[in-house]
Amino acid sequence: MKKIPKKILIMALVGKQNIGDEYILKSEYMFLKKKYPDAKFTIATFDTTSTPIVDKNISYISYFPNNLKKNPFKNIYYFLRQTFAMMLHDCIIVGGGGIFFDNEPNSDFKKLIYQWKLRLSLARFFKNKICFFGISLEIKSSTHLRQLRQIISSKDTVLVRNKKSKESLLKIGLKSVLIDDVVFLSSTQLRQTSTQKSQKKNIGISLRGGFFSDTNIQEFQKAIKILEKQKYTFVFLSHSLDGDINTNDAKFVESIFGKKYQITQSFEETEKAYQTIDMMISMRFHSTVLSAMRAIPCILISYGPKTDALIEDFDLKERSFQIGNLLSQDLAGLVSDLFDNYEKEQDKIAQIYTKKHIKLLQKLDKIDIMGL
Repeated sequence: MKKIPKKILIMALVGKQNIGDEYILKSEYMFLKKKYPDAKFTIATFDTTSTPIVDKNISYISYFPNNLKKNPFKNIYYFLRQTFAMMLHDCIIVGGGGIFFDNEPNSDFKKLIYQWKLRLSLARFFKNKICFFGISLEIKSSTHLRQLRQIISSKDTVLVRNKKSKESLLKIGLKSVLIDDVVFLSSTQLRQTSTQKSQKKNIGISLRGGFFSDTNIQEFQKAIKILEKQKYTFVFLSHSLDGDINTNDAKFVESIFGKKYQITQSFEETEKAYQTIDMMISMRFHSTVLSAMRAIPCILISYGPKTDALIEDFDLKERSFQIGNLLSQDLAGLVSDLFDNYEKEQDKIAQIYTKKHIKLLQKLDKIDIMGL
């Protein structure tokens, strides 16, 4: 007989001004709430005032540690609340998304491992069931990969969102189940758009810092100038608004273009911008997924394994390139070709998203997160 969780603690990387992570939380909460309607939920976050979910039945706690040097006394309270939460809940949901990584600028894998080891050691002490829900691994170092054995146990339920993560875990003797990204749990949000090519001129662009060389930046600037001469307009959609230019999309775009173009400065502005764009030049993982959710055709600029996986997922081999191979003429040519085949591309990406949405729901319906 399956054990039904009564109290679920969700530990996603939220409260850090990243729209993809907030969508992950929203999608997995709505799914879990529907699957376990009698369960009570608590969400751990770095900012208890920042959440896309409005539900009076949810309790929020702060992660520990959280700005430990700035708020040492508050962190004593955070630690106690987190400890009590572990004690009172019978199921811990970790993720989803890319919570384990060493491939991003200024990333501190040692600190990352220490924090998750502390959190999950408490969960294991109180004999909680742990489910890693749609996570991915962005780990280059074999030493770092082996250290995940300190975090993930063979007794845990582990759901990963790409093949590379599944293969990486097998290298350290851990089994996992492959699913699509948790955001695919959200239904499509199709818009009313004109079918006249002449009216399709607004391009959404989602960039992220930390992966562009000076040459890449120059080529991208040239591409924008070419497209501007062809009467295209642009809006830069920010999906992360925390930190420096390596992690804050708005700051990164301003470092390249100044304030010449429209740059969204909040999640609300980004959401509204999705209603106005006709296509997306996408670098952020979730900008691609959120575009597909709205049947917005994409050109993908890939910078690592998780975005490489999207090339296969959305059949974007002919509409993508690696960041190191960015050439202005190639990008401008892909944009023109996409608009020449707009309805076909729109139908294709909408169909792929819908199939993935249905497939993910069916697959998760067969998985017991309590592992019993």
